Amino acid sequence: MAMVPTIHTFLRYMRSMWWPTVFAFKPWFHWKYSGVVIPTLWVTALAMATFGIMFDTPDEIGTFSLLAYLFFGGTWLYACGFFITSDWLRNVAREIQSASTEGRYTALARFCLYITTPFLTMTSVLIACVLFTHRAEQQHRLSTFSGVLAPADDPTIYCKPIEGAQGIVVFGASAIQFASMPATILRVGKEDMITMDRLEGGGISISAKIYSEDGRIVTKVLKNAFDVNRNNIFKEERPDDSTLIVIDQHDQRVLYIRYRNKYEIQFDARLWYPELGLFVCHGVASTKYLYKLYGEIL
Repeated sequence: MAMVPTIHTFLRYMRSMWWPTVFAFKPWFHWKYSGVVIPTLWVTALAMATFGIMFDTPDEIGTFSLLAYLFFGGTWLYACGFFITSDWLRNVAREIQSASTEGRYTALARFCLYITTPFLTMTSVLIACVLFTHRAEQQHRLSTFSGVLAPADDPTIYCKPIEGAQGIVVFGASAIQFASMPATILRVGKEDMITMDRLEGGGISISAKIYSEDGRIVTKVLKNAFDVNRNNIFKEERPDDSTLIVIDQHDQRVLYIRYRNKYEIQFDARLWYPELGLFVCHGVASTKYLYKLYGEIL
């Protein structure tokens, strides 16, 4: 019986403070057409998620996915508000108040069950929808032929401390560090084919043009933003947001880029330019060939 004063205190609080405050918002959730608001929000969220996997550009995918999350959240908020201000839940509370002292324990437990079960159900549905949308958006984004490489959190391969180092490019088992940006890694004639630069938000970027032996563009990378010519490759692979792999029509890997961290990029490629012919940019030999006056082999 020691719990009786606590129950009485709780009921008095519910009667004097909680329900008047909650039901002050009832007109917001219970009006003439309120029954169609939840389905409308839900369908709109599903439509935004569908649009997100119909477009190919990263900006469009991100925008529609964000709208889907917002509409899913709006559906959850409106459904919770609709439920908590419902007359049915208020009638259950009145049953507790009118029950005998002995029956209030059972009535209060039933009331808590009636509140927590719908909330947990709606929250579970919300989480499932958000996770499903995120997964679908991620898979679609990694299957498109354009995008932006994001930095991973890989450890730095070469830990040799070099004063003033701005960035490192890894070629196979070797690398070049650069003390100043922007930096040209490979120049053909008067045109820079592979360059490095710093990003305004921090970190480094790489730009490159990859051609096939017939002179057609395969991939163009501009400050970590890439476009792959889908008509001149066999397939593209994106294991994650930090990696781009391109396989040519001869089933050879012509490009591997991994943005290992904000200060290190791994770049392996099969390059072809009329002035140079075929050049495999991978390993120590290519690193020495690409070495520039402002670079230092690690």
